[in-house]
Amino acid sequence: MFATGVLQVCYRCATGMLRVCYMFATGVPQVSYRCATGVLHVRQSSRSRLPEQSRYDNKKDPLNVQPEDGLLSPPAAHTLCAPFLTSALSFLIATYGATRDVFFAFASGTLLLLRRPRFPVGPSRKCTPRDAMLRSLRPVDWLWLALALSFLLAYCAHRGVPRATERLRLYGLLQELIRYGKSREEWRGSGGARLLWEVPKRWFAHFYAVSVLWNGVLLLLVLRLLVLGVPLPPWLDEALRLLAGDAHAPPQAGALSVALVQTLLWVHSARRLFECLFVSVFSDTSINAPQYAFGLAYYVLLGLTVLGLGPLGGATGAAEKRADCRVRWFHGLGLLLFLWASLHQHRCAVLLARLRTRPGGRAGERTALGHAVPRGDWFELVSCPHYLAELLVYVALSACCGGGALTWWLVVLYVLCNQLLAARLSHDFYLSSFEGYPRERAALVPYLL
Repeated sequence: MFATGVLQVCYRCATGMLRVCYMFATGVPQVSYRCATGVLHVRQSSRSRLPEQSRYDNKKDPLNVQPEDGLLSPPAAHTLCAPFLTSALSFLIATYGATRDVFFAFASGTLLLLRRPRFPVGPSRKCTPRDAMLRSLRPVDWLWLALALSFLLAYCAHRGVPRATERLRLYGLLQELIRYGKSREEWRGSGGARLLWEVPKRWFAHFYAVSVLWNGVLLLLVLRLLVLGVPLPPWLDEALRLLAGDAHAPPQAGALSVALVQTLLWVHSARRLFECLFVSVFSDTSINAPQYAFGLAYYVLLGLTVLGLGPLGGATGAAEKRADCRVRWFHGLGLLLFLWASLHQHRCAVLLARLRTRPGGRAGERTALGHAVPRGDWFELVSCPHYLAELLVYVALSACCGGGALTWWLVVLYVLCNQLLAARLSHDFYLSSFEGYPRERAALVPYLL
């Protein structure tokens, strides 16, 4: 219920703020346009009044101030002020209404957090399928759903924000938060200000180093549980209980599925770490500090999410956990899809690295800092096939769970929104930097996105 209220607050405040931005973006140009038309009308009326000197006679005006000297006649001043005042007043009223909606949205959402639960246990109310679905969501599910919606909202704000708001500080902060690498340099080149502390982009390797260490420890603990029957440490069991929320919720995957997903996640992180250290050639671009901190925490949360899918924590006996280790057909399907996606992602990493290495040079040797149009493999279909392969890796891990793990599908949804935003920024960079860039290429999904 708490997570529902938080999402209500975020959604209502976001829609209210978008309305404020829209009113501001439409009201300011309207005020400026009406003021400009009033000034033009004043100039025309002043020129038409030049021959007439009866109202500005030297006897009545000892200073001999003429209309062309800067003093407006009362009709001209009224012509200038009336449209400006009416448009400014309408703009202020609209902005006040939107700001009031934001306040009431925040207040109503906060009151929703303090209300009693909407799902009574007694027989007085029938449980609908929607209520049952909401009751089945755990705290970790709400967390991944909130992350997915935040990236989706950032994508929509980036694609649909009016051009008039691009000079606002809030818009600049949004661009600073979502951009990194070459797209950040493009934003800076177009006049964007530096608002956040930055670190080199080659520090991406730190993410995978943390993942290899952390998920390697978790994998050893899972194998020790399944092979030797040693239970999980109390601190890890407590962390899984906090993420699961309800200790009586049924597991979403078997013990063998969890061990397989944890193993593949470690292999994926180890391969990406190898590519960052020995294959990829990074330019002198950067990422901001919030992105770096989020990347470090992401793989820690991801490993705990994998363990929370199965019956590994809690008071269940070790013998019962070890008994649920049957090999299923979807394990092989997920493994094949994982290997196929990983192979293509590695090919894309090699193709990108070759754009900055001379023929015959060793991998990782930087010979150029610029960017070029990548070609070959999936690059003929999309601008960012390595992002598409990353998405397919997570789909393969979901297949290893039998396709019925709701929590992992929310992780897949987050990866989709995250990679879609990153792919769109890279796609826009290619379109703006290279005149002959193939227009038939999509950003992430061939022929669709």
